[in-house]
Order: sequence, then C-alpha cells, then structure tokens
Amino acid sequence: MQSKLLSAFVNKLVQITRKISLLALVLLGIAVIVATIYLALNTPTKVLAILVASLGSSIGTGIIALTLPKISDLRVKEELVRITEEERVRIVEVERLKIELTQQSACLKEKEIEQKKNEAEIEKLQAEIERHKRMRVDVNFYKPVLKLGMAELDIDTCDYKRQLLERNDRVEWDPRRSSSKEYIGVIRHKFRATFGVDLMKLRFSEIELGVLEISGLHSEFQGMIPEPVQDQWELVEVREHLTKGALLNESYSVVSSDKMSGSNEYVSHAKEQEREFIGRVQKGLEFKSLDDHIVKMAKEFLRVIFSPLAQELVFADSVNIRGRGFTEYLEFKNRSVEEHIQQLENQKLLLKC
Repeated sequence: MQSKLLSAFVNKLVQITRKISLLALVLLGIAVIVATIYLALNTPTKVLAILVASLGSSIGTGIIALTLPKISDLRVKEELVRITEEERVRIVEVERLKIELTQQSACLKEKEIEQKKNEAEIEKLQAEIERHKRMRVDVNFYKPVLKLGMAELDIDTCDYKRQLLERNDRVEWDPRRSSSKEYIGVIRHKFRATFGVDLMKLRFSEIELGVLEISGLHSEFQGMIPEPVQDQWELVEVREHLTKGALLNESYSVVSSDKMSGSNEYVSHAKEQEREFIGRVQKGLEFKSLDDHIVKMAKEFLRVIFSPLAQELVFADSVNIRGRGFTEYLEFKNRSVEEHIQQLENQKLLLKC
C-alpha cells in the first residue's frame, strides 16, 4: 500500500514538473517576442528594427509552436490517465459491488435455508406438542369407574350339600341295626352377578424408559342382584338311614322336611347351607374359573386407557408396594406431559425469534 502511494506521488510530481517546464518554454517564447519588439522599438535604424523584430518573433513563435503540441499531448495524456483511473476505479467499484451482491445473495440464501430449517423444526415441535397433548388422560373421567365392572352374568345354579349329622354303629353281635342321620339340601339360585377389578388396588411403576409395570391385577366378585334370600329349595330334608341288619333290610326315612309339618330340624341346616353358598359367592370362590377371562378383559381395558401414553404395558402378579396408585400415577404423568409441552413451546419461541 505504501509503495503504491509513493509511486502515485512520484508520477504526480513528474507531471507537475513537465507542466512547469512546458509553461516555462511558452513564457520564454513570449518573452523572446516581447524582448525583440522592445529592442526593435529602440533600434535607430528601421531596417535593423524590422530585422530584429522579425527574428525575435520567429524565434519566440517557434518556441511557442514547438511547446504547444507538447502541452496538448501532455493534456491528452493526463486526460487519458484520468479516464483510465476513473475506469479502473469504476471497475474496482463494480467488482466490489459484485462481491457485495454475491455475499448478500449468499447471506440471503443462508438465511432462507436457516428459515426453512427453523420452519421445519417448528413444524416438528408443533407435531410433538400435539402428540403430547393427546397423551394427557382425564383422571376425572375414570373416577366413577375405579371399581371397574367387567362382566355381568345371569346365574342359574343349584347348590348341593350332604352332611352327616350323627352316627350310631352297632357291634356285630348286636341284633339292632346301625343308624345315621344326615342333612341333604339342594337349593336353586337365580341372580345376576357382577365381576371386575378394583383399579384403586393396582400399582403402577415405570421400570424403564417407555415400559409401565402394572401390578396387583386380580378379578373380584362385585355383587349380586337380587340377593339370594328367597330362592327355591329343590330338596331340603333330614334323613335317618338304617343299615341292613340280621332281620331287616336297609332303609331310610325322612324325619324333617319343608314338606312335613311338626319338625323344623332341617331349618338350621338349610340356613347354614344358604349362608355358606352366599359366602362363597361373595368371595368369588364359586367363579374362580372366570378369573382369567376377567383379568384378560381388564388388561385390554387398561391398554385402552394408557394408549395415549405410548408405553409398553407389562403385568406383574405380585403387588409392587413402591408403585403409584391409579389416579396418583395419571396425575403424575399429566404433570410430566405438561412440563414437556412447556419445554417444547419454549423451544418453538426461540426458533421464531
């Protein structure tokens, strides 16, 4: 840069020197003409004055005539240099503008690419936000069915009971017959039974990422309509059984029955049978064969409930006491989803800025 400035200064100095030299020659020519005219005016002889004036004018005019083309040529060269310099500056400016336009175009293209990338990222974030919004589960919607009924069955069954009440055995040489007394009851029950699961007894644990363990899933008997207290007895009686003896054959006789008057011995045994049956029904002991079906339906129902969470469900028989309850887990999961949605919204705002 310094060498270029020095070269430009030297060139300018040379041009100025040339101009001064040429102007000096022109002034010299004028001075010669003026001096010869002055000498001619002061010459006493007219012929000599004319000769001096002619000679001086010729010399001065010759000097001027020889100098003016050089001045004109120098002026032309200066103009050419100026035009060349202006053209060079214009070319440099054009190149600079081209570079700036190229840079601006590249910058705009980068911004456009970045904008498209941001728009794609925003769309992706919005899709993720919508997906997480669908992951929310309305806890209040399921509160009325926490004691989940999975099946109702119209039951028409008979309960049979045969119970030995007392026994009198005779020795072989005793001519009397051995005897025994037994209760026999057959009652027919008709009712509608409800089976299901208690969701509040379940425990939910995230054992690893994307895997939800549900423990404590068992079926339960949830009630009967109507309560079987006035059901029909097909058979209810107390019998006395006499074995074959030395003289008499085996025989039995009814000593108490709902079809006989005068003896209510059967009543206490019938009530006991009825209580036992209802107890077994209420504990679900009469319907153990339905357990697998009820549990299977409950699993499918739980898969529907938790499908928005996009988690794999695994079921464990033993209860995980460290797990969360049904509503507790759903509320915890909803909070987690809301926090993640807020994070995604913040990321989207940053991309828009």
